[in-house]
Amino acid sequence: MSEYIQTLSSTEPRARKEHDCDACIWLRDYISEIDAGVLTWGEKRTIVLARQVNWKIQKGQVHIHQRNIMDGHFYTWRAIPAIHEICIKYNLYPDL
Repeated sequence: MSEYIQTLSSTEPRARKEHDCDACIWLRDYISEIDAGVLTWGEKRTIVLARQVNWKIQKGQVHIHQRNIMDGHFYTWRAIPAIHEICIKYNLYPDL
């Protein structure tokens, strides 16, 4: 069974309500693998701000909203753009 993800749509709307940030899940799980010395001041600030709001996308916050399909299953993925960029930069997502 392959684990190929196909993105059907991707937008950056303002949240109408609070949502879990899917990128924050990866960041929380793998932050210990990032050498704190390599994080920029801005990245550290972004992480602190996300932690302060319980790793949630806040109402009114612009976020990434994707509708994806993987192995025949549809799902929605949401992320704070700055956290998503940190995950990409430090290769925290799995290679699918």
